[in-house]
Amino acid sequence: MSGEYLEIGRVTRFHLKLLIMLMLGWSFDSMNSGLVSFLLKQIVREWGLSPEIAGFMLSSWLVGMLVGAFVMGSLGDILGHKAIMITSLIAFSLPAAYALLPV
Repeated sequence: MSGEYLEIGRVTRFHLKLLIMLMLGWSFDSMNSGLVSFLLKQIVREWGLSPEIAGFMLSSWLVGMLVGAFVMGSLGDILGHKAIMITSLIAFSLPAAYALLPV
């Protein structure tokens, strides 16, 4: 089936949808990584965290990413990568949308 798409030699709606979904997933993942490391100093100051707690928080976040990659990868093999990708995008997008609400 994927060989058929390669044989066509032109960009179809499928390619555009796939590109948009992959770009969203990549941007959410890189934004998540970049924001945590960029804002860690301010989070420590505002929440009054000790360096030990800040290190534990950062380590926990990285371990969570590692476990999530294995779990979601395995679920993708079982349930299908498309369903898992869409579920992940929705699970990340909803809390991000709530961040836009006024406090």
